[in-house]
Amino acid sequence: MLEVERAGRLDLALTEYHEIIAGKTAALFEACGECGALLAGFDDNGARRGDFGRDFGIAFQIVDDLLDFGIGAVHLDKRTFADVKNGFLTLPLILFFAHCSADERARMLVLLENPRSRQIKSLCARC
Repeated sequence: MLEVERAGRLDLALTEYHEIIAGKTAALFEACGECGALLAGFDDNGARRGDFGRDFGIAFQIVDDLLDFGIGAVHLDKRTFADVKNGFLTLPLILFFAHCSADERARMLVLLENPRSRQIKSLCARC
């Protein structure tokens, strides 16, 4: 819900991004890990020990964000810029905005008005 609520915001902070993925992908993977541990016979405390599922979910989401920009997606059938087209500011863009010049920021804002533009990929290649 946080991701949808904050869609379209170009001022999303890194802490907000972490909050979104913690409540989304990380929570899902954490729950799956705990369910697997319970089914394997661990008690409640044993099933909830460790953060592997949560950490794996965070890593999975970061990789997914990179794949959305075509990074590492050469042999995958993943649509690029789906998050951008849906108004979701993901890690590559958050980092881009944190380190870009005023001119680069202005150019990116123009490109984000038309996320189907192929020019966005060339500008984001430095993310």
